[in-house]
Amino acid sequence: MSAPSYDIGVIATNQITVSHRSGFLRGLQAMGHRVHILLVGKSLTPDTKSLIRQGTLPGGFRPDFLLLFCNAFNGLSLSRVADDLLPFFPYVTVWDSNPLRVLSFLTRHRATHLALLVLDSAVAEDLRRLGYHQARYFPYAYADPAVFRPAPCTAELRHDLAFAGTYYRPTERDRVLGGRDAIRWSSRLTELVEEFRRRRRATPAYLDVFAFIRDRVDPSGTDALELSARLLQEQKWIEREQLFQTLHRAGLRCHVYGGPRKHFRAAPETAPPIIDSPHVVVHRFLDKHRELPRLYASTRIHLCCTQFPRACHERMFQAAACGAFLLHEWKDDVPALFEPGQEIVLYRDVNELPDLIRFFAYHEPQRRRIAAQAHRRFLAEHTPARRARLFTDLVGRAGARCHDTVGALA
Repeated sequence: MSAPSYDIGVIATNQITVSHRSGFLRGLQAMGHRVHILLVGKSLTPDTKSLIRQGTLPGGFRPDFLLLFCNAFNGLSLSRVADDLLPFFPYVTVWDSNPLRVLSFLTRHRATHLALLVLDSAVAEDLRRLGYHQARYFPYAYADPAVFRPAPCTAELRHDLAFAGTYYRPTERDRVLGGRDAIRWSSRLTELVEEFRRRRRATPAYLDVFAFIRDRVDPSGTDALELSARLLQEQKWIEREQLFQTLHRAGLRCHVYGGPRKHFRAAPETAPPIIDSPHVVVHRFLDKHRELPRLYASTRIHLCCTQFPRACHERMFQAAACGAFLLHEWKDDVPALFEPGQEIVLYRDVNELPDLIRFFAYHEPQRRRIAAQAHRRFLAEHTPARRARLFTDLVGRAGARCHDTVGALA
């Protein structure tokens, strides 16, 4: 019995979003699915709204379901375009960020939300406990082999140790909601930030932001949305601060690509460094798809940490696709994706890193063997085409519900 093919309406808010997912979309098309991309701005014309109410997208395309990646879903929810679109079609969302931080968006249009695909198994479990029964674990992260692939070394990117990642010191000015949706940032929220900061600095490990919030504020309210965004940035700052302090104390020179930048814009010249150390050298942000592959190809050891409870970071897939070696923070979802000790090296505590870095800096055969095996595993199981097949399988399991919903809306 052949797998079903779907007419999929991909909703995007900008062309960059589409280009970054092009490998996955090509994988869907290679399976026989028909993919129609609709770029949506901050509002819809009356003619477009009329078509949508009839179950049709501009151009006459009648999708079986809509596909929204997390940034498009969040952007449409902020602009309220989601209210004009999502009630009229079954839709699937794919998340490479944490949907628990935007529960106030997810509470709307639940009847047509067929599948909520999340790259972290713990987050999927939390969502189902909250009544989002369409939530499923989907290790979406991958690397497009047309972009991330083995390449010659670039001299200026030749380092022993590197870390690619942005960070900035968060403040109350960094808000998600504005206009009529803006909240008053209360002293209670400030106290919660301070409490979280104290707890996070007291441990070298990840602190679950959602677990911290859910017993203190309404997790589906707008206060929780703003607080989640703030705490995730607080944790990212502290996480990198602890990492760089560890490298400083060990005297290990690390080249950081990203630095104190917000939303990929240059920070003010007066922005304080995360750490004043001769061992931590901060460089400009590298474009993910044009320049980051050259860093993977040129540096001996890469570092990675992530704020998800269990998920494997996309950096691991990118590094493996390029044949590079990466030290990844321990997360429980990782061993099913890459075999520890054979295809990946994991650390549970930043204090383990200096010894691991020194060992693999001086044991090149072991480092090259692990990187090569990770590359083979990537090609066998973690390409965009493999993710497209898994996506189709997950959507297919919701086929009866999809059929029922389409019929009800027709």
